[in-house]
Amino acid sequence: MTERRPEVSVLMAVRNAEHLVEEQIVCVLSQRGVRLELLICDDASTDGTWAKLAAWRHDPRVRLLRNRRRLFPAATRNRLLALARGPYCSPCDADDLLLPGALSALVKALRANPGAGAASGLLVQTFADRRRPPRLIGVTPVTQWDLMTGRICHAASLIRTGLLKAVGGYAPHLRLSEDWDLMLRLRERATFVGVPGLLAMVWRLQQRSRSRIVRGRTRAAREIVRAAVARGRGSQRPLSRER
Repeated sequence: MTERRPEVSVLMAVRNAEHLVEEQIVCVLSQRGVRLELLICDDASTDGTWAKLAAWRHDPRVRLLRNRRRLFPAATRNRLLALARGPYCSPCDADDLLLPGALSALVKALRANPGAGAASGLLVQTFADRRRPPRLIGVTPVTQWDLMTGRICHAASLIRTGLLKAVGGYAPHLRLSEDWDLMLRLRERATFVGVPGLLAMVWRLQQRSRSRIVRGRTRAAREIVRAAVARGRGSQRPLSRER
């Protein structure tokens, strides 16, 4: 019997997440109403992450890779993207929780909007130190992506694989905010569609992740904006003179 092609390729980059990754794997594989493959790459973890992942190697939906040296999220996701067989890609990190029905709803949204390059749901951000209450992130992203507030949630999105490859995937030179850069480049090629009321993901922000983001986000944002401006200038054509 011929194996059916997956509809969604879930791309999961993992680094030192031995206490979190199994929950996310269960969440992904428990999705209903959609055929999926789960591609996981361990980015040279130094804890017991690889041992946790190895327990899933016999599931036919799961494919495991391991970086010999640390490549960081962008390059790691690109390795997974090269293997993706589904027409849609879902970027899921190990410290997130993909909620029931999310992938099926996002697939339906893209099928109903063939001109859209990506669909997005809402995301709940939680904090490991519990000093702040959870917050809801996301709006209906029909025409734009808000760089400053990140209102289109990369982690809660589904992207057409062909478009993701057409823009060159993730920028491997970026070690932070590579998702911002990607969403900007996608928006230059296609529109986005939001699924009203869809709670798609829980982002479990760890203390070490929060510190890294605070230190590097401003610098990364400046680099991304400069690159976007340069692309915009390069695409401008001189206006023809009226005769």
